[in-house]
Parts: sequence; structure tokens; C-alpha cells
Amino acid sequence: MSNSLLARTASVADRAVAAYAGSPVEAASVEIRRRLDLPVQVAIAGKVKVGKSTLLNALVGEELAPTNASECTRIVTWYRRAEVTQVTAVPYQGSPHPVAFSRNGALDVELGAESAESLRWLMVDWPTERLRAMTLVDTPGIASLSTDLSQRTTAFLDPTSEDPGTVDAVIYLMRHMHTADVRLLESFHDHDLAQPNPVNCIAVLSRADEIGVCRLDAMKSAHAIADRYIVQPSIRRLVQDVVPVAGLLAQAAVSLREEEFRFLRSMAQAGVRSNSPVLGSVQELSAADTEIDDVVSASVRRALVERFGLFGVRWAMEWLSRAPEATATELAEALAKVSGLTHLREIVMQQIAARSGLLKARSAMTALTRLAATNPVNGLSEELEALAAGAHELAELRMLNALRLGAVPLKDDQLAEAEQILERSGQAAAARIGLPPDAEVGEVRRKLLASLETWQKRAENPLSKQAVVDACRVLIRSYEGMLTDLAG
Repeated sequence: MSNSLLARTASVADRAVAAYAGSPVEAASVEIRRRLDLPVQVAIAGKVKVGKSTLLNALVGEELAPTNASECTRIVTWYRRAEVTQVTAVPYQGSPHPVAFSRNGALDVELGAESAESLRWLMVDWPTERLRAMTLVDTPGIASLSTDLSQRTTAFLDPTSEDPGTVDAVIYLMRHMHTADVRLLESFHDHDLAQPNPVNCIAVLSRADEIGVCRLDAMKSAHAIADRYIVQPSIRRLVQDVVPVAGLLAQAAVSLREEEFRFLRSMAQAGVRSNSPVLGSVQELSAADTEIDDVVSASVRRALVERFGLFGVRWAMEWLSRAPEATATELAEALAKVSGLTHLREIVMQQIAARSGLLKARSAMTALTRLAATNPVNGLSEELEALAAGAHELAELRMLNALRLGAVPLKDDQLAEAEQILERSGQAAAARIGLPPDAEVGEVRRKLLASLETWQKRAENPLSKQAVVDACRVLIRSYEGMLTDLAG
């Protein structure tokens, strides 16, 4: 259904482009329409030193974004798929132009005489399949010592600001949920189409291995904290999920080098385990004159702990001791899984990529509504209002928000079913009702019909409260839509 909404939104955007032809806002209307044909655009945001660039590298699958405090980390930087590698500077004044860059690990962009403050953003074109489904945007840290940097990121994410970046979704990194985090998440949600809604935001509990002091069960502790966060109403109304990720280990996992694998395996073969004295701390692992100097030198161990973190090295030792014949590829997959990266990628694909049409349509409708409010043209505002009012996809989002806020008095099992259906809007019917992807069409249809009948009965029950009836009507239409799609 999201593709249908996307098509209807594109039609309205086409009429807006025609209406604004020759006006001062013609370029803005053309840009809104153009972005509907691009991949979904996802910003990675959070406070300073929370691991944004490191996570971006892990999602892309290679070390690309600089993670040190360089000039380029102070600029909003887009990473998009292209056949030709290029970096383009987009200044506030003047035309976009290519800039020189080199690569020794991460990109090193040469700004020349330009300053970070003079650039609106950088565009990095890179030939990787990881960026085919979505464009990623690295943003400067929020609540940094530089007020200008914080304001730049906040304005970029706020769709109601004077200079929004028009991203469709956000992956928000945090060490713990603070007031500043909640405030920024609230500012990101569009205000014109609906109240704050979790559909376009995923929270990441970053550097999760440090929560458990890098013990082997550190990620288990991080998952417990994430589970506590996501049941809090103040957080549930703002984010789709809270996912713990050990970012440094995730980045190392996707870029594991054969030489690193050999060093790790040599340490494991020498009897190093997670509780070995040499792994007692970063200082002990990096120190010279240890019992494994003849196996792996101190300089190599320092490089390993810088790449994998203490938790990553400890975990790799335990895993390799149980799988001495494993390959580098197998270790990389295991590290990606324990770091939380594999799960995060699944969530991103399910909750962002799978509903890209819906997210792009919402962004375009918000931008067009603002454009029409400041530059009225005959009938555009009314057409946008009708589009928003008639879009069942948006009704699903509003109802999901109401459910998460506890505004609908449903029983626990009913609430779980309703949230599952609405959370997975845009996915295949089997996935939305909890069946495997290869489930037979007949099985899917039977379950859809049974659920449809149940929600119809609840809606017709004279004892049902109005909030329950409203929820039932939304779900009934969702089930009817899935049945129609299944028949088609």
C-alpha cells in the first residue's frame, strides 16, 4: 500500500512543480519531486563521541567515514551509491563542486580554502551495494562544545526548520536516554501530518559492550537495558525499537583482515582466554614483556584492541578456542552477530527499507505542505489535506502511536497483535501476521480471514469503547487490504 501512497504523492508533487514553474520556489518543488525517485534517506545522529561514523562504516561494510575529530566530521555528509567515486562540496553560497580526496582507511577529504562552516554538506558517491537500498547521512554531534554544530544537526533533522535535510528516517545513537536525546527525537518527527510517531526512528544503544565493562556477557546486560527502555511510554512513542550495538566491534567484523584473523587465532592457540591475565585490561593487553610476546607482539596487540575493543578480543578468544578450524569469514560473521550489527541490519531492512515508499511519501507531503503554506497556489493545500486524510497508511501510523501511548484499552494479546500488524506496515502479508515467508497462500488467507472476523466482532460489540472501535476499523481495513493484495 505504501507504493500506492508514493504514487499518489508523486502525482501531487508533479502538479506542484507545474504550479511553481518560473517562481522563486521552483527549484525547491523540483527537489521535493526528485527525492521521491531516490532511495530512502536515513540520518545517523547522536551526541558527540557516541560512535555515529563507526556505525555508518559498519552498515556500509567498509571503513569509509572518518572517525577521528577531523574537519570533515563537523559537516553533514551524505553517502550514496554511484558507479563513479566522487566527493562533492555543497556550499551555502555558490554552486556544488567536486573536491579532492584520498583514502588511507577512511576518506580524507581536502577542503582547501573552504571551512566546515561555509559548507551545507558533503556528498560522497561510492560504488557499494550496501547503499543501493538507502542513502546514509552522517551528522555532527549534538550537545557538542560548538553550539553552531549542534544547531546545524538539529536544524537538519527538524522538518519544520528553515533548512531541513529532508531525511526520511533516523538511526539515533545514545549511551543512555537523556533529556537532550528525547528533545531531539521529538523535534525530528513531522508535526504537520501526525503527532510524534516511532515509525521513522530506531534508537541504538551504542558502545553497548562498555555497559557490561567488556565482560563476555556485556551484550546480554545491554539487551536487558534496551528492553527496559523500549517499554517506557516516553520512549515507545518516539522510536520503533532500541537495539544495543558494539559499534567498534561491528566495524571491525565487516572489515576483518586475514592478518588480524591469523593474529587472533595464534593468541587463541597459545591458550589465551577471556580470563587470561593478559586480557585483564587494555593496558595489560597492550603492555610489553608478557608471556605471549613471542606469539603476538605488544604493538600488534595494541592494534587489535584499537580495532576490536577489549570485549571483541576477549570474545574472539573464547569463540576461536571452541572453533579452532574456523575461517576468517566464519569469525567475521560471529563477531557481527554478537556485536548486534546483524540484528540492527535486519531491523533497518524491515522497518526502514521495506517501508521506504511510505517514509518518502511522508517526507514529501511534509515538505510540500510547508511550501504551500508559505507560497500559496490554487488548490495545492487542499489537495495535500485530502491526500493525508485518505491515506490508510498514515491512519495506521497514527493508530500505532495511540496504541503505544496506551490510549486504546485492549487486552495484552489483542494489543500485541494490533502492534505487530501496524508496525510491519508495508511488508508482505505473511510477515505482518507472523508466518514464515514461504508460507502457502492458502494458509496466509485463512489466518487473515480469521483475524478479520475477530476484529469485526470487536468493532460491532456494543460494549466496546470508542477508542477500541476506532482501532478495530483501522485494523479491519488493514486486513482487507492484505487480502486484496494477496488475491492480486
